[in-house]
Amino acid sequence: MIKKTKQELAQVLSLELQQNFKAQRFILARNQTESKFLSDWLKKELIKPAQSDLKTGHRLALKPDYLECYKCGPRVVKKNISGTGQNRILIILHNPFEFKRKILKKEQEESKILLQKMIKALKINLNDCYLTYLAKCDSPDIFRQPSKVINNCLPYLEEELKKVNPLIVITVGSSLALNKIKNKYSDISWYQLDHPLSLLKDASLKRIAWETLKTIMKDPHYSLALSLSS
Repeated sequence: MIKKTKQELAQVLSLELQQNFKAQRFILARNQTESKFLSDWLKKELIKPAQSDLKTGHRLALKPDYLECYKCGPRVVKKNISGTGQNRILIILHNPFEFKRKILKKEQEESKILLQKMIKALKINLNDCYLTYLAKCDSPDIFRQPSKVINNCLPYLEEELKKVNPLIVITVGSSLALNKIKNKYSDISWYQLDHPLSLLKDASLKRIAWETLKTIMKDPHYSLALSLSS
């Protein structure tokens, strides 16, 4: 029997992981040392996190802990965080179909355009806002529990709140999971809008969204945020 090197064993296992996501649940090794080697190698070579849209060295750049989090499995794909946050408006996106179905590319494009229009209605530049996600990664694991995923992400959201120090937070989509955080950061003005995907599905919700946008523009914090925009 030909003995394989640790590197060869890792390459074989990485191929298995690519062919079947269920393989992510275990690592076969002859001892603890080999198991640690395989685990470390996979994290570095196979499972590389996507890079954030934020420029390196920016004052709002996330810590490596966020990009290197694999609490929901090793094959997660990180979502891109965007915006500078200079106007101190933080937007939290939470897709209503996050754990239910795959979103079509056409839906994604239409949703993005509608979100841009909604922010434009506030007379602010979307790039001056800090745009993040409640669930910060996508995973091929169809058995993942929504509550567990969100609970894993909440500490990173709190980290973002501390860095951005927002005057206004706009949650786009369900915000039930944020109730405790809202109470903790009660000095922030919190607003909730239906996700663009929901608005595209039910046009009657657009009127409610518009009323919320008008309420935001009447908020005392809004004038300050507007003055901070580029």
